[in-house]
Amino acid sequence: MRRLLSVCLLMLVFPLGFVCAEVHLALEPRLGMMVGTVGEYVLLHERGGGHRKYSQLDWEERFLPTVGVAASGTFGRLSVEASVDRTVSPSFPWFRSVASGTMRDSDWLVAGTKTNYSKSENDVSLNVQAGLVVSYEFAPTDFLRFVPFAEISYSYKSFEARNGYGWYGNTVAWDDPRATFHPVGSLCGVDYTCHLLSLFTGLNVRFRCSERVSVQVGIAVLPYGYVYAEDIHYSNLKGTDGTYYVDIVHSFLSRCKGSLAVAFRVSRLVELGATVTGLVGGMDSGDTYIKAGTGGSYTKSASTRGGFSIREATVRLSAKVFVF
Repeated sequence: MRRLLSVCLLMLVFPLGFVCAEVHLALEPRLGMMVGTVGEYVLLHERGGGHRKYSQLDWEERFLPTVGVAASGTFGRLSVEASVDRTVSPSFPWFRSVASGTMRDSDWLVAGTKTNYSKSENDVSLNVQAGLVVSYEFAPTDFLRFVPFAEISYSYKSFEARNGYGWYGNTVAWDDPRATFHPVGSLCGVDYTCHLLSLFTGLNVRFRCSERVSVQVGIAVLPYGYVYAEDIHYSNLKGTDGTYYVDIVHSFLSRCKGSLAVAFRVSRLVELGATVTGLVGGMDSGDTYIKAGTGGSYTKSASTRGGFSIREATVRLSAKVFVF
């Protein structure tokens, strides 16, 4: 009976702790710049088991401007933050594609020899990132705070590669004199889109340097990630027909990210911030599905697997406005 009363009392007191706790709500518009590379792979099954790299496409994200907003709520030591950011073209309209460097396409048609190599202009049609972070703060001292957190994030990326040129050796190395050179604009385009769902868990360590200035460093690992990627290799220069590929990749503990943030409290209602975030990881592989042309249905490939990798760094400047 005593145990039951204790549990009931705890169930009543615990919610009251949040009701009575100090509550803050804030909106945080922010501007940023993103760099990175998304890797797309084709892995060929080998007779003796295992796989070898057959093809690799590196989609470059070069100095992509981003705009976004975050909304956060703090209830005592518990915090919840939701955010969304997207690329924005330096010239309007906003939904115009952003030039993003180069897409590099490499093939190893002969094991151990890079036989084909091409480059194309890479444009980002759309790059959106959204996230939800839940954290809890422990404060052993006024100067030092430990903040474990869990995060779920979603990214959508859409690339278009055009005006390609390159060297095709097919049976010899791409830089062999016998390789055939295809000039700019003679290669068919490639489109690539991916949906990336990631679950992170990590720890932020916050240093309160003064009443106005704080510095935070953080690190997180990826317990689980999911990628759904679509690729279209066009068979004509007009981009009206081609071969369609879908890769479904599951990731476990294969990526990690770190962050460094500085905040300056201007007043009771406004805080300025700067954050640098980096994401790195290895290649993960999964099933590949293929169909020829716009009609028909996808068929699971028995001879290949698809692969995915990502490396990104983002710098953001923000102004947090406390609603109350």
